[in-house]
Amino acid sequence: MIPNHILVLGPPNSGKLRVADLMSGGGSCDVPNESHSGLIVKGELKTKYYSSHVNILIDEYPSIRTDSNKKAHDHKQLLEWYDEFKKEECKELRDVLDGFIFTINLDTEPLQLVTKSLEVISMLKELLTDESEDDFFCLIVGVSEEIIDYLEVEDSCINNGLEFVYFNEAGTNEYKDRIGKDRIMEVLETHKWRSVDTSSSEKYTENKMRKVNGSLMESLLGNDNNEDNETDNYENLEEVELTGVLEKLKLAKAEASTMSHEEKELYVQKVIDDLIDYI
Repeated sequence: MIPNHILVLGPPNSGKLRVADLMSGGGSCDVPNESHSGLIVKGELKTKYYSSHVNILIDEYPSIRTDSNKKAHDHKQLLEWYDEFKKEECKELRDVLDGFIFTINLDTEPLQLVTKSLEVISMLKELLTDESEDDFFCLIVGVSEEIIDYLEVEDSCINNGLEFVYFNEAGTNEYKDRIGKDRIMEVLETHKWRSVDTSSSEKYTENKMRKVNGSLMESLLGNDNNEDNETDNYENLEEVELTGVLEKLKLAKAEASTMSHEEKELYVQKVIDDLIDYI
């Protein structure tokens, strides 16, 4: 399978490898003590619908680490990197990218410097989006040693048309939106990759069909009057929105109860097709 490509960029000690490790599922690479520029972390993304090989390309600015740039960096160095990256010589690299992630060390980068850097990243996003004929994603990922208030950084990202993710978080917020590490993985899993293997999806659908055509068809046709057994049959489904499935099945069974046997079979097959699409 042809691999997909993500570019992860950031100054030294900004969490690039931590982000790459999350996305790759623990993919390995030789990590030098000096600059991380040029590292490639290989990983595989698997969902119940597809699998995809991903090459995570890591770049760093400045390209040479010194004692003077171990903490806050000069955004002019990012501008220099951008000027090189937008040249025609890098067009081939830009064309293969599915996504871009910029990492920030929130412990060492002052807000004023972050804001200037985000202005450059906004230009970079525009360049990559304009050139891409496919779906493209861009994230700003902030890291810190301890949980901190990142609201001002997030506001600065929004003002520049960028999405901010705080790496130290996970799970969902009060609006049930995924945050932190889970948001990064959600972006990857819902992205329309150029190269995917859907064979696992076909097997998954076949498996669902077998389950639905077996126990649930019996229940809908009225061959199983035991409510406990019916509930057990429903619970044999894969991890899905069971509440929605149960409601659909109860309504369908009520409808089918007034039909003739021939009508039931046609109706049940339609319900099964709809259920397959739902789950």
